[in-house]
Formats: sequence, C-alpha cells, structure tokens
Amino acid sequence: MSLGIGIMIAGGLVAVLGLLLLFNRSGTGMLILGIVLAAVGLGGVGVGYTMDQQREVTYTVVEITDVSVRDDNKQYRVTLKSESGTETWIYVNDNQLMNFPKDSQITMQKRELKTYKEQQ
Repeated sequence: MSLGIGIMIAGGLVAVLGLLLLFNRSGTGMLILGIVLAAVGLGGVGVGYTMDQQREVTYTVVEITDVSVRDDNKQYRVTLKSESGTETWIYVNDNQLMNFPKDSQITMQKRELKTYKEQQ
C-alpha cells in the first residue's frame, strides 16, 4: 500500500469520526470538533488522492491493436501489464505509437495513464 492510499484511508476515517461527533448533538464543543475533524479528514482524502495520482508505475507493453475505422487518423489500443500483474489498456494516436514499442517497459505516473485512457 502506498503512502497516498494510506493517507486517503486515514483521512476518510477521521472524516467519519468527525461526522459522528457532528450528529451526536452532545454540545457546542463537540459540534465544532466534529466540523473540524470532518474538514481535516476530507482534506486528508484530497491530499492522499493527489499523492497517489503522482506515483510512478512501470508497465510492460504486451499488445498493440489497430482499432481505427478511418485511414486518415489511425488509433491503436495498447495493452499494458503492471508489475503487480494487472492489465489495462490505453488508446494512442499514430504519432504517439512510437513511445510504446512492443515488449518494452514504460514508466509513467497514474495521472498520465488516466489521460491516455480518456483519449479516444
């Protein structure tokens, strides 16, 4: 488990604790403490998510498949396998294909992978 995911989990637990104190109605002090804990916990979730998206992961290019319908703008589906064994795929254009040679290892941040996945 990475540090970012650990911070996200801890922030979520703190936020839940804050919400429990918020709805407990034990007094003004507990109400303010609940609001503060919920805000800090949700901030921790945001920081953990940002840290997790900047983490670098190494993938091996397993397969490249042409998925384009037209000849003027070729598009390829590149199947990637992470070090943990999880397979995923991204879509790249013809001019980006040279960055993903078959059987090579690619290191990229998780947010870069998300950008490629959304490109269609």
